[in-house]
Amino acid sequence: MNVKRLCILTGIIALSAAAAWSNPASARALTPAAEHSRTFAASMLDDPKLNGTRLGGPIYEEHDPQVKLQETVAGWIRTIAEQHKLIPWQSADFHIEPLGPGTHGWIVHVLEQQSPVGYLIVTALEGGGYRLAEYGVGEQPIFHLERLRESLVQQKLIEPATTVEELAAWLSFPGQPQVPQDENVLTEAQGQKKLKIERHYLYPFAAYWKVHSEDWRQPVYFDAITGEQYPLTKDPSSKPQIKAEIDYQPTKLSKLKDLMQLPKFDPYEDLGWIVEPPLRVRSIDDVIEPLRGKQRLTLTVELYDELVLLPYPIIGYAQWEQTETYLLIYSEGLRYVPLIDAVGYGHIYLEQNE
Repeated sequence: MNVKRLCILTGIIALSAAAAWSNPASARALTPAAEHSRTFAASMLDDPKLNGTRLGGPIYEEHDPQVKLQETVAGWIRTIAEQHKLIPWQSADFHIEPLGPGTHGWIVHVLEQQSPVGYLIVTALEGGGYRLAEYGVGEQPIFHLERLRESLVQQKLIEPATTVEELAAWLSFPGQPQVPQDENVLTEAQGQKKLKIERHYLYPFAAYWKVHSEDWRQPVYFDAITGEQYPLTKDPSSKPQIKAEIDYQPTKLSKLKDLMQLPKFDPYEDLGWIVEPPLRVRSIDDVIEPLRGKQRLTLTVELYDELVLLPYPIIGYAQWEQTETYLLIYSEGLRYVPLIDAVGYGHIYLEQNE
C-alpha cells in the first residue's frame, strides 16, 4: 500500500471521527480537552510576555511595535463577529502568537470566557499591510495543543500524564530563545525528555507541527488540524508550484455581500474526485453557482511531493465586499480559506449526479 493510499484511508478515519462535531455555541459543557484549553487560554492572557488583548480595552502600550497588528486583528474580529453573527466572538478576547520560522505570520486565538471559539491566521505582506490568510470557528482550532498532545501520547512519544501546559513550555517562537523550563513544570520522576515544538504554516492547506528531541534520529510531523502524523523525515523544501502567480492584497473586511453554509458531508462517500477531471475555474461564479444550487464540491490538495492527498468538503462561502472570497471547508470544524488559494494550490471537483 503506497503512502498516498495510506493517507487517504487514515483520512477516512479522521473524517468519521469528525462527524460527531457540533456547533460550539450550542453546548457550553466542557469536555476534558476543552477544560485543558480553558486552563491554557487563561495562562496565555495572563502572561505578560505574550500579546494578549481584550476587545473591550487593549492591554498593550502605545509604544508597542505590534500596535498596528493588534488594532487590525481587533477590527477583523469585530467585523467577523457582526457579519457572521457569531455571539461568542462579540465579547471575545484574543491572543496573538508568531508562526514560523520564516513565515512573517501570526496565529490569533479567539477566546470567549478563556475558552477557544475560533482563530485567525494573519500574514504580513512584502508591500505592507496584513492579509487574513484564513479564519475558523470552533473549540478545537488550528494548532490546538490538546490535539497534538493526544497524537504524541498515541505514538508513545510522551508520557500520558504530560499536560498541555508542559507542551506550551516547549513551544519555540521565531527569533526568540525557547522559554527556560520551569523546574516545577516537569519532574525527573515523569521520565519525560524535553521536546522542541514548532508551528509551521506554508499556506492554508500545508500547516503542521514539527516536534523533535535530542534523543530522536529525526523530527516527527503532525497535521496542524487533525493531529495525524505525516510521513515526513525532514522539513518540506518550499511551497509547491502554483498555477499562476498570486498578487496578494491587504485584507479590508467591511460587509458580507453573500454568505452560505450547507450541511457537511464525507468526501469519501463519492470518490469521483479520484477519477473525474477537476472543475475548470475561470471565475468566482464557477464555484459559487454550484454551491448555490446545493451541489457538492470537494477540494483536493496534494502536499509534500505528493506524499499526502487531502480531500476537503466545500460546504459554503463568505463573499466580502472590497476583499477576496473565502470558501467554507469542513476540517475538524469550520474553516474559511481564500478561494484564490484553493484554486491555486488544489483542485475542485463537482459531484456527478447519477
